[in-house]
Amino acid sequence: MATLGHAVTFMMGNQPYAISLEYIKSIEPFDLIETQEPGSSVILGKSIIRDEEVIVLDLQSFLLDHPFQQTEESRLLYVEAENERFAIAVSAGEVINGHDLKLKEMGLAGNQDNQFVTNVVLLNDQIIPVINPQILFGTFHQIVR
Repeated sequence: MATLGHAVTFMMGNQPYAISLEYIKSIEPFDLIETQEPGSSVILGKSIIRDEEVIVLDLQSFLLDHPFQQTEESRLLYVEAENERFAIAVSAGEVINGHDLKLKEMGLAGNQDNQFVTNVVLLNDQIIPVINPQILFGTFHQIVR
């Protein structure tokens, strides 16, 4: 059985999600230099990370139809997939250090809304969807065109 290796897991709503650590370049303070109109987009705004302006995605709004709510503990997962760099808004208390996780096939592959969820892992008897950032960015790119 294939393994995910190390990953960052985080909560959105009541559901944990994971992204392979190979795509996570850093976890940054939540700091937007430009914001979008609330509820108008899957993009929260832009941030400067490592001297680069990147878009900040509201994945929670897209997956759960519930906009991300910033708190004092909010953080940005700085992601690099192929040649694209972007950030995903998460809460600091929801980010857990990586684990050596065993992948299982995802049964929801036909669902267009979650085509970027490619596998699941089991952690402490909990099923955690694994997000593929390469597919995720392509999905968001199609939406905001």
